[in-house]
Amino acid sequence: MFFLILLVLLVVSIPVTHQGLSSPPASCCTKVARNIPRNMLRKVSRVQIQKKDGICNIAAIVLHVNLQLKCLDPRNQFLQQWVRRHHPQHQ
Repeated sequence: MFFLILLVLLVVSIPVTHQGLSSPPASCCTKVARNIPRNMLRKVSRVQIQKKDGICNIAAIVLHVNLQLKCLDPRNQFLQQWVRRHHPQHQ
């Protein structure tokens, strides 16, 4: 009986989309930092723009730094200029 209850709870807890298929978990920033140390910008290997859409709740500029993700406020004027200068594909 215990295993049956456990199985039911497991099935109920699986996220299901409107098509009946399991959706992959989204990797979204949940909070952003206002500033980043300028010396850290030299270590950025990749930049992503997170939009506030149906998947993610907040907008962010995501910097990949030494195998870590740094979520920053997209309203930061210095950061916007830096992205335009160093990663122009994200304008």
